[in-house]
Amino acid sequence: MNLYSGGGFVPPDTTVAAGTVGTGTSATTMLMEAVNSMGTMYDTSGSAGVNLATTSCTKNSSDSVSDPRVLFDVASGRWFISTTTFAPIGDASWNLLVSASNDPSGNWFCLVIPTSGIINPDHTTGNFPDFPKMGMSSDKVILTGDGYSQIGTNSYKFQGSEFIVLDKNALVSGASQVAGTLFPPNQGDVAIEPAQQINSTTNTLYMAAVNSGLASTSTLDVWTVTGSPATGSVQAQVTALPIGPLSIPPNAQQAGTSVLLDTNDDSLLDAVYRQGSGSLWVSANDACKPPGDSTVRSCLRFIEISIGSTISVAQDFDYGDPGNYYYFPAVRTDGAGDLFVAFSCSSASMYASACGAMQKAGIANQLTNLSVTRAGDSTYTLSPPRWGDYSGASADPSDGSVWLGAEYATGLIPGFEYWGTAITQVSP
Repeated sequence: MNLYSGGGFVPPDTTVAAGTVGTGTSATTMLMEAVNSMGTMYDTSGSAGVNLATTSCTKNSSDSVSDPRVLFDVASGRWFISTTTFAPIGDASWNLLVSASNDPSGNWFCLVIPTSGIINPDHTTGNFPDFPKMGMSSDKVILTGDGYSQIGTNSYKFQGSEFIVLDKNALVSGASQVAGTLFPPNQGDVAIEPAQQINSTTNTLYMAAVNSGLASTSTLDVWTVTGSPATGSVQAQVTALPIGPLSIPPNAQQAGTSVLLDTNDDSLLDAVYRQGSGSLWVSANDACKPPGDSTVRSCLRFIEISIGSTISVAQDFDYGDPGNYYYFPAVRTDGAGDLFVAFSCSSASMYASACGAMQKAGIANQLTNLSVTRAGDSTYTLSPPRWGDYSGASADPSDGSVWLGAEYATGLIPGFEYWGTAITQVSP
């Protein structure tokens, strides 16, 4: 997908899900990529199939919608797409599309969850959930966001993080009424990242966040969400864990220009929990000085949280190389506990490119097998030079491989610079 097929918006906010379409011997793996206002299904050869307008589930068709997230739930065999409505503030909402079967070309259920009536900590009414995230367990779907209220024509105030816990059984059945428990702002930290829980048979759901409003933070908060939204018994408990300092990274150099690419902040960007391994992995951008380098770069940060009778940090490390800038990592694990990472990379001698790497289970605190999955072929100097805000990764439910999606800079149309996204299948 590229700037023009993605609706013409910047940045792309790449997100990817792999799922199984059909039944029995006719079942095949399909990939869903949602970018801004468009979603597209691909087969494993890269041929595009069904196109989906992520703007099709809103209060009004003229509403401004952004930040899609996509997931495939193996247990129910359903595709999920979440978005946020950010304008007008009177229509602000989380929006959730759920496929009626594992066939994305069929019917979809739409649920609009208004945030325009939420009472904010400053006693004003209404906000929109920016940077929305989605995660699920066996019985829950959680939507999170950073609540912003409007205080002027083009001015907004951060009210704090918020989330809603929904009854997954009602969602996949297409029920006209879906039970949910709202946790209004301020729930703490910024950009709460709920985990995509792979092979999970537990109703407990995990989320994590850091206070990225600080220039540097040394605490990671983990939410343990229990209870049933169907019975109104949902509870959320927060465990604070010490981590190494996590800091806002410098913007990234790219070849052919002095324009630096925005790397945003040090908020968490992705989370995955695989029940068999008991590990919750989260990723972020970080400022680090790679070994052998004399300059602080934008690096990748990975934290593995051990989930057991207690919750603790098992791994906590940066990944960087001299002269290179790495940013916007997405993470997924396979059944063997191997970690796979999608991200973007660039340097003074390399255009912004789509990249991938992995950590083999048992090899702690490092990544291996760095690969440029799609080399950039142009400078990227759109003003502002927004990049990200995410990459995408998804475990293939059919064979245990992982699909990595990331952004790169391209100029395939002479005289025009724009972004493209590339999806790559990887395995150990």
